[in-house]
Amino acid sequence: MGSIETIISRYNPHFLQKTTSQKFTLFIRRTSRILNVQSLAACLWNNDCEPESKTPLEISSNAEILEEYGIDAVRIADITSAWATPENSILESSLRWLAAVHDHAMGLRSTEKKWDAAPWLQAAFSAKDHILIRGKIYPALASIRKAWKNAPLTLETPISGLILGFSLLFPFAPILSKWMLDRISSWPPPAIEALSQHFPPQKAVRISIEKGGWIWEVFDSNLFEKNPKESIFTLRWVQRIVKNHDWTIRHSKEGWQICPGPLTQKIGNSRFS
Repeated sequence: MGSIETIISRYNPHFLQKTTSQKFTLFIRRTSRILNVQSLAACLWNNDCEPESKTPLEISSNAEILEEYGIDAVRIADITSAWATPENSILESSLRWLAAVHDHAMGLRSTEKKWDAAPWLQAAFSAKDHILIRGKIYPALASIRKAWKNAPLTLETPISGLILGFSLLFPFAPILSKWMLDRISSWPPPAIEALSQHFPPQKAVRISIEKGGWIWEVFDSNLFEKNPKESIFTLRWVQRIVKNHDWTIRHSKEGWQICPGPLTQKIGNSRFS
């Protein structure tokens, strides 16, 4: 794998669209945009993103808006606007964020924040649940943006981290994602599940409280395997919920579930309160 080449120009979505080797077929319509994001996400998780196939991109805006903001910004604005016609302020915000992602990765902007795999691993598996299980697109995008805010992709980011980060961006901003992955000779990328194994000892684990929703957290896999309950108890939100309660954990194919322990059940409490 190569390294990212520093170029002089800052983010230019039209230049990226013209120079990326991936061929995109553009559909300006509203009916299948959610399915389009799900399809692009599924190829990342199923490891079947084709090297040079024509990828359909569903967006809502007219040619004039596309010319001003570019495909990626329009897609992100669509998602942020809950698929309504995006306001100019949302389009501008989307464009600024994409420019920041590009320029930091290319070394054209600096940050004091250090890259860390944990936010990206949490975002990766959270996004999978949101998109492919719940059909919720905006929370998935929000998880990716949160990961970037906490651990931006920069020239100092390891290649494995760049591949993970820009792969996760593909369903939302496919032009920028594909262009960056091309620069590091990593298209098509490995399946996200395989990529997640490149950051030992950090490991994403799925957790829930009783019958609540599932949340992904990242742990030291060595410590977790030795004592999963102790590792889970390091989470502040878990500490708040189980405070003054007897509790235990149960493992299933869905993940780890935090449950009332025998003493809690004995006094008639089947839930934490």
